[in-house]
Amino acid sequence: MKQITLPLIGFIASLVITISSGWPTVNENNINVVSLNIENANTGQIIPSTMHGVILETNINRDDDGGLYAEIIYNRAFQEKGRSLDGWSPFGQGSIALNTFQPFGFYGINIQVQNYTASFFYRSLGEAYVAGGQLRIGFSDSTGQITYGISTIDVSIVPADNWFPFSFTIPIFSNTSSAKNVFFIEFPPGSKGDFEFNIVSCFPPTYKDRVNGARMDIAQAFADLKPGYVRLPGGNDLEGPTILERFIWNNTIDLLENRPGRRGT
Repeated sequence: MKQITLPLIGFIASLVITISSGWPTVNENNINVVSLNIENANTGQIIPSTMHGVILETNINRDDDGGLYAEIIYNRAFQEKGRSLDGWSPFGQGSIALNTFQPFGFYGINIQVQNYTASFFYRSLGEAYVAGGQLRIGFSDSTGQITYGISTIDVSIVPADNWFPFSFTIPIFSNTSSAKNVFFIEFPPGSKGDFEFNIVSCFPPTYKDRVNGARMDIAQAFADLKPGYVRLPGGNDLEGPTILERFIWNNTIDLLENRPGRRGT
C-alpha cells in the first residue's frame, strides 16, 4: 500500500490519498479501489494578502479606456486607428468640419439621470462665424430625435485662431432604455467657416469625485476585493507601436493638453 500526502496551501486541511496495490488502473480483470481520507489536523502555508491583486489588460474588452477610466467619449483626441475621426460623423447639413460631430462612445453611451462634466478645446479659423455665438452640446438617441440633456456655451468670447478651453455641465433629465446614444455638438443655422475641436471629453460622476477619475461601479468592485496590488497595464504596451512612440513616464505627468500625443489614446 502506498500513501501520498499532498498539502493544500492556504486551506486548513491536507489531502491524503491512499492507493491500494499501486497506482489505480482499470481493465477487464482488475478494478482497483481508491479511498480518499481528509485530515484537518495540519494547516497549509498562509498566503500573504499582498499576493492577491487585480490585473487590467489594456487591449482586451476595453478594460481601461471604456472600462475603469470613466471617460465616455471615444477617440476624444482623434488619435485612434492611426489618428483619425473614427467614431465621429456629421449629421444635419454641412460637412464634418463645418457642422456637428457624433461620437458613439466605446460600446454606446449609457445615459442616466445625473450631471455629466464635459469639456473640449475650441477655436474658429479666419472669418468663421457662429450664428448667435452659441453652441448646443448634449446627448440624444442615435436618430437625433430624442434629446436627453443639453447645455449651451457662448463661443463669441473666443478670438479667432486661438484655442480656448471650455468646461461645463450637462444635466440629464431622462433615463434611456438603450446605450445607442450619441454625444453631439450642434452649430445653429447660418453658421459658416472652419472650426476645430480637440480633447472632447465627458465624464459621469467618478469614484470619490476625482477629476479625470474612474468609473464608480468598476472602481468600487476593485476596492471591495481589497487587492494587494493592481497591475496596469496587464500587457506589454510600454514600448508603443514604434520606438519613437514609446511611453516616456516623465512626459506623461502634466495636464492632458500638455502631454505628447500617442496613437490609440
